[in-house]
Amino acid sequence: MQKFLPYLAVFLGASLYGTLSPVVKAAYDASLTFSEVTFGQFWSAGLLLLIFYPLWARRFTESRKVGREHNVRFDVKTILFLVALGVFGLSGVSLFYYGALVSLPASLSLVLLFQFVWMGVLAERLFFRVPITKMRALAMLTVFAGDLLAMKVWAIELKGATLEGLLFGLMAAVSYTFFLVGSAKIPETYPTYWRTLVMVLAGTVSTGLVLWVLFPGERLIPHDSHHLFYIFWLGLLGQVLPPLLFAWGAPRAGGMATTLISSVELPVGLILAVFWLKEELLGWQWLGIVLILTGIVLAVRSQEREPGTAFDSI
Repeated sequence: MQKFLPYLAVFLGASLYGTLSPVVKAAYDASLTFSEVTFGQFWSAGLLLLIFYPLWARRFTESRKVGREHNVRFDVKTILFLVALGVFGLSGVSLFYYGALVSLPASLSLVLLFQFVWMGVLAERLFFRVPITKMRALAMLTVFAGDLLAMKVWAIELKGATLEGLLFGLMAAVSYTFFLVGSAKIPETYPTYWRTLVMVLAGTVSTGLVLWVLFPGERLIPHDSHHLFYIFWLGLLGQVLPPLLFAWGAPRAGGMATTLISSVELPVGLILAVFWLKEELLGWQWLGIVLILTGIVLAVRSQEREPGTAFDSI
């Protein structure tokens, strides 16, 4: 059972991402602005991680004393890579995806974002020489087919779509691919909490700078205490727990498996919409969900048979 824990960590991290849409919708309904929601989740996540940092540091020091942790030497290369994951990965996904939503229907933006499925597999093959075996190819095709059915691509309206919005949607997919595959390449000897803290703080700074330039004078942190509930909820579920789970699980699961397992974000979001927002799913969408889950199982099995470069680092 222990060998499946990394896959479970990635599965849970992606599932948490799938719960964000209803919370974001509720935040907008409560009159929060784009800048407050986007920057607020990073700001609150960074604050939460800093608050609990002394507790983690004490436990980490104690574990090193009893020999449960290796001595870690932090190098500039790894730190810069973590910063890049925070800036171009965590921050990039939020900014590009929310930017796509400005001029594209939500369904089309989601379709563009989920191009990370094949992008991640291709990136693993091109940059890290992870072979695309028959099992992995079958897993990717199954997941991708499930995504198309679950998102009802045949019903998507292209009318009014702009080139800028399409580019933003694709860049969101590239950013998410970079985050997923990159998370799998950080040496696992580096403390999970420390990796997450560096990424989130880098994402916070970059997101704040971009929004400050694009929307000068607009409030980045809500002043209403009631609004802070949404901000901290989004920060915890979107920028604290998922990066922590990915930071621990992705290096052990491998980039290709991490990419495919992350597709569970879509089924979780759809199922949550049924129970929370009272939306209705068609039979084809339920079939898509089944295909996505089947593809995830195939991805895990393929990784167990041919692990490839799951533990290769940057």
